[in-house]
Amino acid sequence: MAGFVVEHDLTTQTLNKNDLTKNIHGQVSVPGNKDEQSSYRWELGGILSGIVFTHELCRKKKVTSGTCTLGCDNTGASLASFGCKRRSPRWACFDLVNMIRYHIKHSPIQWEHQHVKGHQDDHKRFAELDQWSQANVLVDKIAKRELRLNRQLVAGPLLEGQSWKLRRKGRPIAGNVEKQIRNTIHEEKMKKRWIHQFGLDETDEDQYDCWETFKRTCKAKKEWEKVWYAKYNARIGPVMSNLVRRKHEDNPACPRCGEYESTDHVF
Repeated sequence: MAGFVVEHDLTTQTLNKNDLTKNIHGQVSVPGNKDEQSSYRWELGGILSGIVFTHELCRKKKVTSGTCTLGCDNTGASLASFGCKRRSPRWACFDLVNMIRYHIKHSPIQWEHQHVKGHQDDHKRFAELDQWSQANVLVDKIAKRELRLNRQLVAGPLLEGQSWKLRRKGRPIAGNVEKQIRNTIHEEKMKKRWIHQFGLDETDEDQYDCWETFKRTCKAKKEWEKVWYAKYNARIGPVMSNLVRRKHEDNPACPRCGEYESTDHVF
């Protein structure tokens, strides 16, 4: 079987790299809520649809052996799909990765993957690129042209290999299952705790916006910054008054000015 390249921007394009005039392309509706969509998830959706389409082609043409190479310009999506690392429910987009691994395992053919650097035509002429890179450039153009058509996406039938789904507030959990479950159990308590900590009125209509802003701010920070923010906003950071309470120090005075050192004093 000839290799092909899959590129995904809510559309999937399949090209035969040995003959770029022969291509098959169509729409793919990637499941998931709006806040879960990302370029990484779209790439996984393209990989999955390419594999499923190829399997259907094998079934119709009675192909029972062979090798197919799938090229992708997203390294993370390729490694998650074809890598040897054991998949985990903690991964983002675990639902799609799980389905891809299922279809690869039950495939009648062998699958290989190849990373193809994207947008190489920004720096080189098309004729100077190798076949994989040329295919990637053409795929990208076809996908963008398809997007401009703004077609109405229609949900298709469920694919084989879909696992059972957990739902949170009526919405299916796509990935990072442990975090989602933890949030379901503790988020309301955390919300009330921080509203109290910030001195907000729980009946204030603006407190929801404050909470959402707080979550977005925390999400944008690095892990060590999140820990720092949590400790100091909860007033449990290593200031002198807390160190005395924990019996690590004898004097709660600020070493700089001599006043009582609390979190607010440090700020």
